[in-house]
Order: sequence, then C-alpha cells, then structure tokens
Amino acid sequence: MALLVGCSSKVESVDDSCNAVAEPTNRVPMRVVIGDRPAATGGTVVDGTYESVDRIDYEPKPVSWTTPDTSDRFVVRGDLISTAAREPPDAPTDRRTFRMTFSGTTLLYRVVCPADGSEIEFGYTATRDEIRFYKPPTGPTGYVFVLKRVGP
Repeated sequence: MALLVGCSSKVESVDDSCNAVAEPTNRVPMRVVIGDRPAATGGTVVDGTYESVDRIDYEPKPVSWTTPDTSDRFVVRGDLISTAAREPPDAPTDRRTFRMTFSGTTLLYRVVCPADGSEIEFGYTATRDEIRFYKPPTGPTGYVFVLKRVGP
C-alpha cells in the first residue's frame, strides 16, 4: 500500500525522500485525436491511489511526431497529491509531492517536495473513480491525462 511520507524543505533534488508511492508498473502511450478537446468540468477529487490509463493529444490536423510512453502512479490525500512517474517507463522514478488548490475547473499544483516553489496549472474533471488533467487548462487543443482510481 502506498503511503504519503512527509518531506523536508531541505530536499534539493527529486529522489525517494519526497514520498513512498509504490513504483508505477503501467505503460501508457500518447495517442492523437484530431478534433476539439472536451472542456474540463471540475468536480471532487476523491482520496485514493490512481494510475495513468490514457494520454490524449487533441490536435486540429494530423501530426508526425511521437512521445515516449509514460508510467505514473498518484496518491491523493486531502489537498496533497504524491506522484511516482517515469518517462519513458524504464527511466529513473521521479517523485514529487504537490499541494492542490481548486478554483472552478482549474487545479493549481504547488510543488512542496522537492521544495522548489514551482506551480503547474491544469484544467481538471473528476469523478469518483477518475481524474482527467487538461494541459493547457482551457482551449480546443492540448493534452488530457487520464488517471483511474485503483485503490485506497
């Protein structure tokens, strides 16, 4: 079972000290969809363990590029989200912990470990068993990252 572990503001690099989220084991490729991206609808993010199941790039026309597969696991507890991610899946695990702030259909991640103070803004849609992150937060094109809840 993945557990959140407190981290010190003295952490200066991404390493196992940020959290103890279990290693991700999935491989998720990017797929391209020609057409407009659905709008984020907001919702309530439910505590639990999530794994990435889909990455969708909405584009107005076909593209010739590809991106590496990713492997991601997220643990949500209250306003904290801890991640273990690899891109590509055979790369070293990148561990981070964020504090989430919600406003309408926008989710702001503030990095708390490693404590670099950076922020990332997403659009989001949440249901009981799924979270979708939209980057950029609004507009007809961009990425949607889909996570399914797989445990407590």
